[in-house]
Amino acid sequence: MRHIKQRTNECFPTVIAMLNDMDVDAIIGEFQITSATMHDWDSLLATNRSPDPDMLDDAALTYRAICRKYAPYLIEYTRPVSAIDIASKGLFMAYRDYILKTALGKGAVVMCSRLKSQPGAHIAAYECGQIYCSDQDGPMGAKEYWIMLATTTILCPFKVIPAY
Repeated sequence: MRHIKQRTNECFPTVIAMLNDMDVDAIIGEFQITSATMHDWDSLLATNRSPDPDMLDDAALTYRAICRKYAPYLIEYTRPVSAIDIASKGLFMAYRDYILKTALGKGAVVMCSRLKSQPGAHIAAYECGQIYCSDQDGPMGAKEYWIMLATTTILCPFKVIPAY
């Protein structure tokens, strides 16, 4: 897998591009074609945070369209992630599960904030024990990535989704 460095807020299309060995701008171009309200990636993110249900539906529709074509295993994760839901249900992954699930094959690691007061989400690709996080300078071992998350961010993995 080729590591791709993301631009601002572009973790999702960058992970799709890495998993499919594609150019991220081609993925974003498809998002723009799919969405009537999207003029750039940040405008889609704004709709994703909008209280207007029509805007949320458009963002989710856009995410799903790309997932259907390039990553059907991620379609369940196309709505905004709620840190409050994940934390309150105790759904954060244990270290051992994370290491075991990222050791073989490839797929995505879905993360959200550990802090209910600071919601946020991120996604990274993985392949055979290496994590390809688009906001890092290059791939890291799964253990190294876990330690970096725990010591320098508020993010915590809650799901490893293998590609199929």
